[in-house]
Amino acid sequence: PVISLDKNGNLKVLNKTNIPSGTKVSFKPDSTIFETTEFKHDVIYEHLKQTCYLNNQITIRFIDEIEHTDDIFHFGNGLVDFMKDINSDETIETKSDIVYFVGENDGMIAEICMQLTNEKSERVFSFVNNIMTPDEGTHVTGFRSGLTKCINGYNKDFNLKESLNGNDIRSGLTTIISFKMKEPIFEGQTKGKLGSSIAKPTMETIVNTFGTVFFDKNYSILKDFIDNAINNMNERKKIEKKSSNIPKNQY
Repeated sequence: PVISLDKNGNLKVLNKTNIPSGTKVSFKPDSTIFETTEFKHDVIYEHLKQTCYLNNQITIRFIDEIEHTDDIFHFGNGLVDFMKDINSDETIETKSDIVYFVGENDGMIAEICMQLTNEKSERVFSFVNNIMTPDEGTHVTGFRSGLTKCINGYNKDFNLKESLNGNDIRSGLTTIISFKMKEPIFEGQTKGKLGSSIAKPTMETIVNTFGTVFFDKNYSILKDFIDNAINNMNERKKIEKKSSNIPKNQY
């Protein structure tokens, strides 16, 4: 059906309704275009849940009439709730309280959430405009360099004779990055990696500036980060020393 517009280009008011306003979209996947036309409950569930973590002001209700499930997602604490979920695994032991801050620079916004754990490696969950970037990109590169600068800014406070290595700082760190920018440039069709060059210096500035503001107010968490980095540095140097003492003819 076609509804004509008024002279100003607006829809005409036909009548009042008691039905709540909103938009309903119905669609069916085309088998000539998609390899599979079956919806995967778990994939949709996790995506909607993740969307609400990244946008703490929205509520999404997911009704699956095939699986007979009805779920409502809303997380008032956003990334903090996301972090608690990620580190809720019984095998993961947290070693610091949660770090959370948000900052803006040159029209770009970064929301950062971090927590130290007993894991040996670094874990990063990064997003650009709510799109997950599993292959990371310039925003993650800027985050790493910004965090290194931020933590090393406290060297004198802890009487450190040398700068801490970025890998040592981040070993055992779980990080969630939600970056917002206009017209991002992604690499690849799946948008798995951010290629926008401006994101790196912008993110570096945000993390260094607003991270410092956070740690200035949360000294105990800062100490956890410094202690973690020093322990990782000492372990790394022990391994490097052992490796250098192995005679070459043993290989």
